[in-house]
Amino acid sequence: MSSDWERGERQPVRWRAVAVAVAVAVAVVLVVVNRGRDGLTVEAGRQTEAAPVAPAEVEVVVQPAASAGDQWFCPNGFDVRAYDDGLAYPRNHPAPPPPDRRPSACYRDLARAQAAGLRLAPPPPGTEQLADVYLHATPPDVRATCAGAADAVGFAVPCPGLVPAAGADLRCGGQGASCDYEGGFILEQRGFLTPEGWCSDCDGHLVFAASADGIQPQFASCFGERRDLGAARPLDRAGPFELVECPPGPPWIPGGGGYPHERHTVVTWSRDGVDYGVSVEGHGQAQQALVRRLAEAVELVAPSRDASGS
Repeated sequence: MSSDWERGERQPVRWRAVAVAVAVAVAVVLVVVNRGRDGLTVEAGRQTEAAPVAPAEVEVVVQPAASAGDQWFCPNGFDVRAYDDGLAYPRNHPAPPPPDRRPSACYRDLARAQAAGLRLAPPPPGTEQLADVYLHATPPDVRATCAGAADAVGFAVPCPGLVPAAGADLRCGGQGASCDYEGGFILEQRGFLTPEGWCSDCDGHLVFAASADGIQPQFASCFGERRDLGAARPLDRAGPFELVECPPGPPWIPGGGGYPHERHTVVTWSRDGVDYGVSVEGHGQAQQALVRRLAEAVELVAPSRDASGS
């Protein structure tokens, strides 16, 4: 059999295509050989250019629970506990499972847990949820504390009807165990558990305060400059109510003085010669919604007849 060359049917070699293929192969080899720790070094003629390669970023959104004895806990920063029943509990949930029950996973935030198919655990009966804060009715003994304080200061004091359910108890902020401080009234809750992203560089802190005849003006509102947010009339109450943001200042020290509402969002109003202030630490829409609701639930507890002399 004659070859294609002999028949004259042999096709010429496509040297241009071969040259292109060889050039590409050489370029790939140069890139691979010159790959360094700082990226890729691509050589073109006599010029050398560095093309940095960003390392792959992996976001960790879930971690396993850890144990200490028979107690289970989630790593710091992974505060949403998930369980085998498909429910997820944020850190400020008022009725989480007991610590000896093992979580199936710990999530960075509630959004990630819900994206994984988990459901937010319902709050216990009688609990109200607002701005991701769980509220419940104030314990009955608090009203007795308010009544005693009203007798001491001689005017109606703002007694909370709702407080955050997950956190420390209400405490008088006056001298000793009293809510009376130099003629003013102050009751506070420190350290209530806040939801994720609540605010930066602040704590869960509520203040219920009042002052008559301007004796303690910092009890009713900011001391110094303030940012007015407009009218804030809670439901079923006469106005005018104002919503303000207070600047930083010396923090309130129970029995020692300071500014109770510094760095707080405050609902402030006056009635019968008494100035009132209810506040929550932090500035933002969530704080505004919460403090409005707390002011709405306040009961003004008046002095007893024996204390007033009537």
